[in-house]
Amino acid sequence: MIGDSLHADILGAKQLNMVTVWKPRLHLRAELQALQTVDNDALLAYGLEYENKRYQLVRKVIKPDVIIEHVGDLLDIVQGAGNQIGTNIP
Repeated sequence: MIGDSLHADILGAKQLNMVTVWKPRLHLRAELQALQTVDNDALLAYGLEYENKRYQLVRKVIKPDVIIEHVGDLLDIVQGAGNQIGTNIP
């Protein structure tokens, strides 16, 4: 599952045991860059806090399998997965 909402996309997919890829909305990265903090842990914490406030939700622990910046980053992920599958075939 690929999505930009931790609660609407990633949480539901995790509950179904799906592999999850989070592409944070541009404004989240921009706001963190203004604070000079852009690592994935800070981005994830900031994104959760943003969505919790926006949707008035109880804080949940949501951790996607992968965090990407651009949709084009998916190509590397898919190719890597394909290579791993290919090496396991006798």
